[in-house]
Amino acid sequence: MIFQVIRTSQHCNTKPFENCISIKLVNVQTREFRTPEEFDNKFGDKEGKWLNYGTNHRVNARGYITRDMGFEDARGGYKN
Repeated sequence: MIFQVIRTSQHCNTKPFENCISIKLVNVQTREFRTPEEFDNKFGDKEGKWLNYGTNHRVNARGYITRDMGFEDARGGYKN
């Protein structure tokens, strides 16, 4: 099981507890639209077309559009 443990202070690079290891997480973005076209019609002018950014574009189990927006260094996020 993976738990994300985060610190409130960013000045310390030590582990929050002994058995922690640092991991990278996929930054997943989900919007409550059924199709990329719905998103583009509402936000395309301000945020750009849905399919122009990210990778692995898909519809999730709840029926909403989802995409991966790269990896996030889980600073303070650890796998136990």
